Amino acid sequence: MIKSLLRSAHSSLARNFTWLMGLRILQQGFGLIGIYFLARGLSKETLGSYALLLSIVSICTIFTFPGLNSSTAQGAARGYFGIYRHAVKISFTGSILGSLVCLAAMLFFEKEHPDLATVLLFVSAIFPFSHGLKQWESILTGTENFKTIFLLGTLASLITYSSMILGVLFFPDQIFVPVLAVIVVPATINLISTTFFLRREEKQSTESGAVNYGLKSSVYLAINTLANHLDKFLLFYFLSPAFVAIFIAAEKFSELSKNIIQDFTAILMPLFARSSLYTKDLDKKLKIIGILFSICLIVFSFTILPWLTIAIFSEQYADAIPYAQGLMISVAIGIHATLSARYITAKLDEVSVRDIYVSISLARIILTRILVPFFGLWGAVFSAIIYRLLSTGIVRFIIVKRYRVNASSKNA
Repeated sequence: MIKSLLRSAHSSLARNFTWLMGLRILQQGFGLIGIYFLARGLSKETLGSYALLLSIVSICTIFTFPGLNSSTAQGAARGYFGIYRHAVKISFTGSILGSLVCLAAMLFFEKEHPDLATVLLFVSAIFPFSHGLKQWESILTGTENFKTIFLLGTLASLITYSSMILGVLFFPDQIFVPVLAVIVVPATINLISTTFFLRREEKQSTESGAVNYGLKSSVYLAINTLANHLDKFLLFYFLSPAFVAIFIAAEKFSELSKNIIQDFTAILMPLFARSSLYTKDLDKKLKIIGILFSICLIVFSFTILPWLTIAIFSEQYADAIPYAQGLMISVAIGIHATLSARYITAKLDEVSVRDIYVSISLARIILTRILVPFFGLWGAVFSAIIYRLLSTGIVRFIIVKRYRVNASSKNA
């Protein structure tokens, strides 16, 4: 019977991974086509401004309390659906603060970058709907309904990137239409999906401590978000928007790889949430998966990556290749830490999540602030590599000290 259950779990995992990988392949395919047109339809300066604006939006998501998404998914995985309504109310209310930050950024850029300021005005109005109503995705993740995620994600990507490409073709060197496409389409899908789930989900029980965990972990994720986007602001301020564009070209494929790995951990999350022990067998499997991913990324970075960078971004971005290889190596270094950290975040372990995100995020903020002004783009690359080395060490320390690796057993 146990063997039958294990076969069923492995079959479910493979099926879910297929749906999510299919979605990621389609999304990234659309994304690469979109960036192909952006790189040719926008100047380096305009593309750099576009990237900075998306970073501003990403930073504003800290006000949506993103930790609640993990709590909602974990609750759904364990049969507690009551947190969904709480998460929607808190996240949407907090997103209004994100809109105010967009307005403040608009005033900051109004004189020197009026086009950027104009777009920020529209972004501020749509932001609560595009980023404050995403909890329905967590319900689908927790209940392992990855087929629906695939269908909705594919539809969103198709409409978003089609609109983006048309915008670049009809309004060259303008970021207004591409940015609106990125936020208006998700806002529309979020409104429809949230309405559906709020009507479907009746009042149900909420897992003890889930809301508190979501709120506290959001603070730690906020620091991590700031750390991940600080390099673009520093490059924009100390160098120029053109250098931000080069960095965007450099990090495109490392970010794609990181997203694939995070998708894989999202599939594992329901299994981790229901698992009571972190066994040696599980630890060994995660190490093997991490090594295989790392080897693939390193081989890719020195074979296909240079050609692909030129093919997507054009010859004018050829100088981004060595930075792209360095960033890809940084992702390869941190894969096992990413896999292990997902187990920790699936346990409502607020203290460990705090220790991981706060320590490594503060370290990256300090490293980026020191290295980028002195070493420019290489400073951003070195910061990413050191950050992921620290992540590996800190996550491993917490796993060993707080989740004692229990011996595997035949019944495990």
